[in-house]
Amino acid sequence: MKIIKIILPIIVLLLISGCSNKKCVKSHKEESTCTLYQYIRVGRVTTMIPHHYSCEIEVCDEYETEG
Repeated sequence: MKIIKIILPIIVLLLISGCSNKKCVKSHKEESTCTLYQYIRVGRVTTMIPHHYSCEIEVCDEYETEG
């Protein structure tokens, strides 16, 4: 019964979100700020420390259309 309580929400989430295999036809690159998180554990307390750095990301402008 415990497994059903764990698996059922995951299945519902997958069905709601759906899947898309659209391919990117046209894209461009942008300079952005990315974040990497470092987790430090001291005793029983875990602290998350963000590290920001410059990065280049690819942004899709146009997706392939069906039909």
